[in-house]
Amino acid sequence: MPVSNSNQVSTRSAGCQPAVSPAGRDIALRSPRPRTSGRNEQSTRLEPANCAAGRGAGGAARPAGLGAAFTLIELLVVIAIIAILASLLLPALATAKAKGKAIHSINNLRQISIATTMYAQDNEGRVPLDGFPSGANTWASILYTNNGSLSTEIFVCPSYRPTQWQDWRMTYGVRRDPPAEYFSPTDVLKLWLLTDRIENPAEYYHVADTTSQAQDGLTARQYYLFRTAAAGPLALRQVHARHSGKANLLFMDSHVEPAGKSRLESLGIQAQYGPDTAQGYFP
Repeated sequence: MPVSNSNQVSTRSAGCQPAVSPAGRDIALRSPRPRTSGRNEQSTRLEPANCAAGRGAGGAARPAGLGAAFTLIELLVVIAIIAILASLLLPALATAKAKGKAIHSINNLRQISIATTMYAQDNEGRVPLDGFPSGANTWASILYTNNGSLSTEIFVCPSYRPTQWQDWRMTYGVRRDPPAEYFSPTDVLKLWLLTDRIENPAEYYHVADTTSQAQDGLTARQYYLFRTAAAGPLALRQVHARHSGKANLLFMDSHVEPAGKSRLESLGIQAQYGPDTAQGYFP
């Protein structure tokens, strides 16, 4: 029978439509549609979105709650990409870390330079090269005890064992063999450097990165002094070029310089390049 309503909307949205057999579909096509009348009538047939989304390929229903998932191959590809990125980034991070430690070492030497200058001003231009007895008291321990604002950590290079202060023997090294004219004639043990006798402070290296070379039984440790006068295969290579082939040197004009091989050789320094393999009593 005819249905009349000026604003009638027929909506079917309660659930998924049931499957219809071919015979039933043929009957439905032949059945006459009810006649409707009205100016704004609509017939809307809605299918819930979850019904369409719940069907897989070929219209097969997918189990409820099952979303999109990675396949094993996709997971392996992602893992491979992460591994490649890590292999590219880790060396760069290690290089950046090493540069940061080298800069830290330069800053330590600058603070030592300030402490050395202050000590010289208070002691008629003299600065310590060693204590007495040697090892128990060192140039570094004398500077430290005469300046209450210093930290023990500034005497240690963060790139080499021990990376934190442990003992006054294991610090940056001071040059222990200056020219004889840089000492007072009464200084028999040559413990005090006279800074006003240094002819060219910009070329006179005073403190450097060092390695122990088994001195005092220490294996591959920082060491509190070094000598450069000895030459030949038996010379101890105590200045250590550990910062990418460079050694940080503090000069008596207060500048700090990362010196490479050519610069070290021009200064008369036979340096250690690479690991210190000399074995001491303490590994």
